[in-house]
Amino acid sequence: MNADGMTEADLLKTLFGTLPPCGADVLVGVGDDCAVLRAEGETVQVLTTDALIEGVDFVTGPGFSFEILGHKALAVNLSDIAAMGATPRHALVTLCIPERYGRKEMTELYCGLSRLASRYDVGVIGGDLSSSRNDFMVSITLLGVASSSEILLRSGARPGDVAMLFGRIGDSGAGLDITRGARCPSEAVLLERHFRPEPLVNEGKWLATRTGNHVHAMIDISDGLASDARHICEASGVGVCIDHASLPVSDELAEFARYTGRELDGYLLGAGEDYALFAAVDASSATEIAGRFRGAFPRTPVATVGSFRRGNHVEIRWENGAVSELAGGFDHFAQQ
Repeated sequence: MNADGMTEADLLKTLFGTLPPCGADVLVGVGDDCAVLRAEGETVQVLTTDALIEGVDFVTGPGFSFEILGHKALAVNLSDIAAMGATPRHALVTLCIPERYGRKEMTELYCGLSRLASRYDVGVIGGDLSSSRNDFMVSITLLGVASSSEILLRSGARPGDVAMLFGRIGDSGAGLDITRGARCPSEAVLLERHFRPEPLVNEGKWLATRTGNHVHAMIDISDGLASDARHICEASGVGVCIDHASLPVSDELAEFARYTGRELDGYLLGAGEDYALFAAVDASSATEIAGRFRGAFPRTPVATVGSFRRGNHVEIRWENGAVSELAGGFDHFAQQ
């Protein structure tokens, strides 16, 4: 917690309360995975930015490399674009570099960034360089495009929609704990999922453009399912009940829990940085969409994990039928 007990949400509310209204070309401002700007015709531009700071978002311990950091720095931004169902286009990269790092480390970082950028035809078109007195920081601003009729926001969930999860949850959190000393036979896979998350760009675009507008809202799981489910509910003015028994558990995460004796729920509900997609889907189309999605993306898991409802409660139903409020998720200031 910071000096005055302020959370991320508190600080954002305070800061943005000081700003003048946005212009008419801003279709979506604060409160979604990307800002959305009016462009030509039916096209809109989407913009997002994320920073990774040494000692906060990563540590230079076992398994770390600057090549990995370059991949991850772009991946977290690509995931925001994926959550909107948009196509990434151009990136601006800012580096703040302390004296202990030089040409070698920065070249490694750009190699990792460049390899991922080439997979999605993203061009690096500029940025900024600065020195740092203490820790390293990389910040990327990513621009993308989409059709105004197909963009997916956090604010479209409706009572009666089903909650669907595309991708894995919990594995990155287990990988993080492996960097801190936890051990299990599948640690190499979990480390890879932590260090090199795969943004679901193609999957997000498919959900936005190939489902007949039956996907109503979407968010990427960056802060944990509990936290990001709350974000989508707050934006949409609805509640959600997550079915605990339906949460997908990868074989590697299950093995990790067996070997370490750690509870799965902390990883499934509270761990972030998996960059799965959590969506509100029309109930009458959910089964068909899940089947078609599996056909299009056989390596990406999909599961129906709950339902949206009236009200504002974010709840979880346990196997014994009990229902409780779903709390948790990552907050930068709560971790201090």
